[in-house]
Amino acid sequence: MGKLSLSEILKLDISNQSIKRIDSFLADEVNYSDSYMKAIAYKALMMHKLGDSFGAINILEPYIRDYRLLTPIAIISICD
Repeated sequence: MGKLSLSEILKLDISNQSIKRIDSFLADEVNYSDSYMKAIAYKALMMHKLGDSFGAINILEPYIRDYRLLTPIAIISICD
């Protein structure tokens, strides 16, 4: 099985196996690139929906440079 594209990553079903596939995709991407950030956000969403909300927040937290710049809606979205 070859490397998945970003569009394929974003279509994966929500499962622990999909998280592993996202991790494999992320290993080959440049940190902070558009595709990297979209994949990491989808991974966090999957983790949240699988019941690991704390882990999802821990994944996203390093990418939020200044919480003061976030709107209340953005903060609630991250916490949701």
